Amino acid sequence: MNKRKCIGHLDPETGEIVPNRKARTKEYPKVKGHFICDMFDNVSKNINLSETLSLCFPDNWKKIMSVAYYLAAEGGELQFCKQWSINNKTPYNQPLTANVINDLLGSISSNGISLFFTLWRLRLQPDETYVSSIDFSETNYSISDYIRTQNIELNSLSNRMKMDIYFATKGNIPLCYQLSNMATGRKFGDYDVSPASFTKLSSFLDEESGEPVDPSLIAYAKSNLIVRTRPENDFVSEIIEKAEPTMTNPENYRTLFGIPLFIETYMHHVNGKKFYV
Repeated sequence: MNKRKCIGHLDPETGEIVPNRKARTKEYPKVKGHFICDMFDNVSKNINLSETLSLCFPDNWKKIMSVAYYLAAEGGELQFCKQWSINNKTPYNQPLTANVINDLLGSISSNGISLFFTLWRLRLQPDETYVSSIDFSETNYSISDYIRTQNIELNSLSNRMKMDIYFATKGNIPLCYQLSNMATGRKFGDYDVSPASFTKLSSFLDEESGEPVDPSLIAYAKSNLIVRTRPENDFVSEIIEKAEPTMTNPENYRTLFGIPLFIETYMHHVNGKKFYV
């Protein structure tokens, strides 16, 4: 059976074949989400983030803000940022393609980074701060496997990095960070972070993201400590018994990382040392 296709019609006056008109492409309205961008815009304006970024990176601050919005909203990999930026309104207001992101990251200079953190701390000027530390592998290769296969002596921490992140206690707003090698203590980065420059600096230890905290070491700390540990710990159980009568007082709570933590101050003894909890 032969298939026939109509390619047009015959003009009765000229006798020529007039081709059929092409079907019109159906257009759909383009819809972009505005809520996330509007919400982050308000937050950025209130804490002076957009103003500080525009001073330090005048040509690229909108791109930086757009990438930050994606990471804060989705927490995904940058390879998916393009589609998200198409579906959502951003300060940059254009698709964040791989080339755009690569050019952006390559354009950020050490002077710009140093200037940003300097101005950022001047903008915030927190009354009270704390530092939280995380560690991660510098490479995907397991150093323990290398030590075993090569039969050599090598510090297992040599490829692990430590990141100290400084926060303003009020609002838990990040101030800056410091990178260092866990084996050598050597610091990396484009600016110098001095703990002595922070007001009322405390250290935040969290068993959820690290090794179990040994409370007996608290008495020997060089600074104030804020510790989040498990309630079944004997040391903590003893403290809870003493503090139980005042745990219902909302004034004794402080919010860190969005989690309300009970804060109580009284003298305690560990291994002959007295300290305040």
